[in-house]
Amino acid sequence: MEMKNINNSIYILLFCTLFFNLSLEYGTQTVPYFALLAIQILTIILYLNKINLPVNNKNIFFITIVFLAMLWYSITSLYSGFTELSISRLFMSFVPGFFLLLFILSDKAPLKTFINVSKGLMYSGVFLSIVGLVVYLLGEKTTIDGEIVQQISLGSITISQLTVKANDFYRISSLTGNPNNLGFLLFITVMLTFTLLSLKQISKFKFIVFFSIQSLALLMTFSRSSLLSLALGLLIFYIFTAKNIHSFVKRLFTLGLMFVFGIFLFNYIDDRITGFDRSSGLAGREVSWEFAINLFRETPILGAGFGISQELLNQVGIYISTHNTHLNMLLETGLIGYVLFILIWLFCIVVSLICLVRLRSTPYQESKDKITIYSTIVALLVSIFINQLFETKIPYVGVQSLMWFYFLGAALIVIKQRVEVKA
Repeated sequence: MEMKNINNSIYILLFCTLFFNLSLEYGTQTVPYFALLAIQILTIILYLNKINLPVNNKNIFFITIVFLAMLWYSITSLYSGFTELSISRLFMSFVPGFFLLLFILSDKAPLKTFINVSKGLMYSGVFLSIVGLVVYLLGEKTTIDGEIVQQISLGSITISQLTVKANDFYRISSLTGNPNNLGFLLFITVMLTFTLLSLKQISKFKFIVFFSIQSLALLMTFSRSSLLSLALGLLIFYIFTAKNIHSFVKRLFTLGLMFVFGIFLFNYIDDRITGFDRSSGLAGREVSWEFAINLFRETPILGAGFGISQELLNQVGIYISTHNTHLNMLLETGLIGYVLFILIWLFCIVVSLICLVRLRSTPYQESKDKITIYSTIVALLVSIFINQLFETKIPYVGVQSLMWFYFLGAALIVIKQRVEVKA
């Protein structure tokens, strides 16, 4: 494979961002952020001449929406009162994401890239799960800056993870710095593990092992939003990939039983977690939501400035994040910016759904693999959309944001070749 193949730019941007953001020791950045930024910029420069977008109405409309969103968010930064901070966050989140989209749409072998990205994320999820579980089982508890940390020493190397104490439970975070960060990553990697099984890219034995490891770690994060997002994503995935009505009813019944059991287990665990005041079920989020809504009412159309919602809340004495991307975008970019943000999302979901409808009109066996891929994309985009009602992972700095950009771009790819079985 040539080094300058454009799919390599996708791998570099995604996986360098993932692993360069990991922290071996709590409170320290293993790789300085400027090193990641340098790699991102260098990658964009090296592969810039490889960009060759297929010219069609779909791609032109999508790129135009994304560009308009970036332009509008830049305008909101200028009068935000935190201009330098706002513009730097916009640059670090949207510039790599925008070029990632261009690379995805220019890729001549999108199917191969999708499978490789899925495998890379799955193996990353397994790796992070194993690290988190091993440190949980064998690590010693200590306190750093008032936080409970578990750590284990391997010679001169110390591996640690933040653990949030919740009654009798400790929520693991592995190397991601926060249990919710790990939960978000794992809900996506578990979904992709199901996809790879359906595409026969992994054996049933590997699926059982990888699924079990990641699911156990996901449960240990106690990230309610990620667990519910996974349940929603799998429901959508199995509905759209059902072979026929009989298969659809059978899967719906099975998923219904799993959902009832999941709710019972979820309530059992949730009743025993008292890390926050959970009387409202929102872990204190409603406090920041109330203030954020009041701040939004002051600048409902224009917004207060991209990426600065926490700074605005801090000014009024609120130090709890909203954990709500939709509310953040309304506050920061106003109704205009939020409409553009949602339009980007909904456009890609609709495009994937149209592809699914067309594929379902063809013989199932001939289009099974394509149905699996587009079903995965729809399931992930919809479940991430819901997840972000309770989290703030996108469209800000980090691999979660780039993963979102990747699946947006993947929704627009046209798959022509057949999947090669590599179980």
